[in-house]
Amino acid sequence: MVPSLEHGRSEVEISNEEAEWLLSPAAPIVILPRRADSSLPDVLAPGNPGLGIMLPYTPLHTLLMNRLGFPVVATSGNRGNEPICIDNDEAVERLGDIADGFLVHDRPIARAVDDSVVRMAAGRAMPLRRSRGYAPSPIAVEGLSRSALAYGGDLKGAIAVADEDQVYLSQHLGDLESLETRLAFERQLIDFSGLRGVAPRAVACDRHPSYYSRQLAAQSEERLIAIQHHHAHAIACAADNALDPEAEFLGVVWDGTGYGDDGSIWGGEFLRCRGNEFKRFAWLRPFPLPGGGKAIRDPRFAALGCLHEAGIGIRDTPLDAHMSEEEISVGQRMIERRVNTPLCSSAGRLFDAVSALCGLCDRNAFEGEAAMALEFLASGDTGLSGYPFIGEGEGEIDWRPLLRAVVQDLVVDRVAPAVVSARFHRSLVDLILEIAGASRCQTIALAGGCFQNVYLLERTIAALEASGVRAIWARQAPSNDGGLALGQAVLASRILSSETE
Repeated sequence: MVPSLEHGRSEVEISNEEAEWLLSPAAPIVILPRRADSSLPDVLAPGNPGLGIMLPYTPLHTLLMNRLGFPVVATSGNRGNEPICIDNDEAVERLGDIADGFLVHDRPIARAVDDSVVRMAAGRAMPLRRSRGYAPSPIAVEGLSRSALAYGGDLKGAIAVADEDQVYLSQHLGDLESLETRLAFERQLIDFSGLRGVAPRAVACDRHPSYYSRQLAAQSEERLIAIQHHHAHAIACAADNALDPEAEFLGVVWDGTGYGDDGSIWGGEFLRCRGNEFKRFAWLRPFPLPGGGKAIRDPRFAALGCLHEAGIGIRDTPLDAHMSEEEISVGQRMIERRVNTPLCSSAGRLFDAVSALCGLCDRNAFEGEAAMALEFLASGDTGLSGYPFIGEGEGEIDWRPLLRAVVQDLVVDRVAPAVVSARFHRSLVDLILEIAGASRCQTIALAGGCFQNVYLLERTIAALEASGVRAIWARQAPSNDGGLALGQAVLASRILSSETE
């Protein structure tokens, strides 16, 4: 938090549009490029060329910042993976061993609301977290005549209510890992439905059988409608952009984890969508993910699974120097015996694998760190060619030639990792362009957490529009799982309507 817009300009580059966002009534955190002469320490965002900047948005903030006159780190009052403390006594009890002091007040806080986060992408604001200032403002979606309550997913939790051509998407509620967050989520379900005055005729949830949000939805007395994860992402993007519900479009849905209809982990999807239906048009070739959840936190294990699938020995790659003998042995045995090694077609995990091979990130200290490091490393790609994929346009896409070429560049040709990253991103843009052409769809929805990568997103949009097709992406709801409930609510409402027509 900086005292003023002028002070912010001395630390980051701020365009006129971004200044308007900072000064708007919503007053979000805006991710902005750090100036070369910024006085702020690198430890605030190590390896990240951007900084999240916000202005004072309450009288108390203004008083404090006027007195201090310098930037401060402003963060939510909570421990990691726990909800925000909104009660004085609760704050002292839960944060007493962290905070040096507490500034309390006698006005009760009705509900916990995080700060919203936005980022410039392709000339307009792209939401990364939709919360204070934006939620629960309605998103207009035509054709919704039946009310439905959507429970979202277990990551970046948010709920939504569909009612009378509008969807009300809640504030960010956090990952449903801890008991405290789950209890807060349950309270929000009651609070949010009451706030909107809606009696839902159905509840919608993700199909993942182990998601807490699904288990909670199953306890409802209303009809349960389980929505496939990536279909919900695609429909959320379409609804966010006011796409005609009967128009056919191709959803390019890339993320880290989503429960597939075959029981495996999906995440590199091309879905042909129309109305309430979808068809899996093309997808990345599955690969083993040794350790399951461990490989999400440790991108080296995602790389190990990709190398195994591509028939590349780890000793022939840079990964050999980044893993101990025990880690390599355990990972390989897990793959060979298929012990705690689910199959995965996730583009997010492919990002992790290439990042680990480039030596950028051995372990994710936070979600998406390895993929973000690869994005930030990419240099201008003028004249660079992408790496090869093998596919017929429809069906399975073989990424193994890409990985072999990456290893060739890194090990044999000693190509700089920055160039490898740029070529990798170029490959993905080329792939999307090829599959979009094969689908013959005139609208391409770019959805899922991977499209928070602005380097990838902007180049994909430019390539698609140059080929004569329309590209749509996040406008009001995040492309990550924070927007999942929007797609679920829209589909549930439409399904109910179609059954009564």
